[in-house]
Amino acid sequence: MARLRTNSAFQRLTAAYASNEMGVTIAYILIPLVILDLTGSATNAGLVTALATTASTVAGIMSGAIADRSNPSFLLRLSFGLEFLLWGLLGILLWQGTANVAIIAVLAIVTSAVGAIDGPSEFVILKRIIPTNQLGEATAITEARGSTTGLIGTPIGGALFTLGGHIAFGIQSLLHLIAIFLVPPVRDAHTTDPEEQPEKPHFLQDVKTGFALVMGNMGLRHLTYVASIANLGMVPISFILLAELETHGTPPPLIGVILACFGGGVLLGAPLTAKLTNRFPLATLLQAALAIYVLTSLALLVTIHHFWVSAIIVLISGIALPAMNSAITSYTLAVSDEAHVGKVFTASGVPGMILAPLGLWLAGVTLDHYGFTITMGWAAGALIIALAMSLASPALRAMPKLADFADPADAEGETP
Repeated sequence: MARLRTNSAFQRLTAAYASNEMGVTIAYILIPLVILDLTGSATNAGLVTALATTASTVAGIMSGAIADRSNPSFLLRLSFGLEFLLWGLLGILLWQGTANVAIIAVLAIVTSAVGAIDGPSEFVILKRIIPTNQLGEATAITEARGSTTGLIGTPIGGALFTLGGHIAFGIQSLLHLIAIFLVPPVRDAHTTDPEEQPEKPHFLQDVKTGFALVMGNMGLRHLTYVASIANLGMVPISFILLAELETHGTPPPLIGVILACFGGGVLLGAPLTAKLTNRFPLATLLQAALAIYVLTSLALLVTIHHFWVSAIIVLISGIALPAMNSAITSYTLAVSDEAHVGKVFTASGVPGMILAPLGLWLAGVTLDHYGFTITMGWAAGALIIALAMSLASPALRAMPKLADFADPADAEGETP
C-alpha cells in the first residue's frame, strides 16, 4: 500500500469519504432507533429504511451517467453540502419536537437520493487516479475506511441517541460539511482534440448504454445477479440484529458495539484482502466470502441471545466483506472503459438496490409477525442461493487474478 500513500488525490478522497461515511453511519443507526422510540414499530422503522433505499435506487439509475458526464469533484461537494443541510434540518425539527415518522421518512428519502451520486463519482475518480495493478490495494483501503467509520460511528450513534436525536443529527451533519473541503480536484474525462470527439449521446441513451455493457458481458452479468441476491440477504441483517436486540432491552450503546464488530472485522480483513487480490483468483475471493456469510448468518440463529458470542460471529462475518467487495469492484473497474465506469457501476448495482429495500421491508414485516428466527432464516437462505449461483456460473468461476488484467481494454472485449 506504500505506493498509494504518495498519491495525494487518493489520500484526500479517502479522508473526504471517511468524514461523509461517518455521518451516514450515525444517521443510519439513529433513524430506526428514533422511529422505534416514537412508535415502537419495527414495521415503521423497516418501511422508512426501505423507502430511503428505494429512493437511492431510483436516483442511482441516472447517477452513473451523471458522474461520467460531469466533474465528479463538483458532484461530491454538491452532494455532501445537501446532506449537511438536510440532516441538520432533521436535528432542528427533533429539537423543536415537531419531527414525526412522515417528516423523518421524507428527509431520509431526499438525502438518500442525493447521496446516490457518491458511489459512481468515487468509482470514476478511482479509475482516473489509480493504475489497474493497484486497484486491489485501493479497494482494500476503501473497505478499511468504511469499516473504520462503521467501527467508530455505530457506537457513537448509539451513545448520542441517549443524549437526544437532535444532538446526534446536529453533530453528524457537521461531518458532511467537513467532507466538502476534503474532496480532491480531479481532471475531467480524457479527451484529445475536441473537434475529433463524437457528439455526446442523449442522456437517456447514455443511461441505457450502461445496462447494455453489463448485459453484454457474461462476467458482469452473472456478477450482477449474484451480488443482487446476496444484497437481499446481507443488507437487512444489521437491521434484524438491531431490532431483535432493542426488543429484548439491550442498551443502545451495546447495540452500537455489536454492529461495530462488523466494522472491526472489515478492518481486519482489508489488509489481508490487499495481499490476496494479486495472489488468488477473484473467483476464489468471492466464493470464500459468500461461504463465510452463509455460515455466520446461520450461526446467529443460535447465538443471538449470547451477546459476546454473537459479537464474535459478527466480527468474523465482517472479515469476509473486503474480499467480496474487492472481487466485485476490482473486476468491474478492470473490465470497464474509463468513459463508462459510472454507468457500468450504476447498471450493475440497480438490481441489488431494488432487492435491498425489499429485504428491509420484508425484514420489518417478518420480525413483527414471525419473529427473529424466520427473519434471519430467509436472509441466510438468500445468501445460500447467491453462493450456489457463483459456483454454478462458468464466467464467475473463471474470474482471474487482478494481476492477470494486462490491459483493461482487453478484458472488456470478453464475449458472452
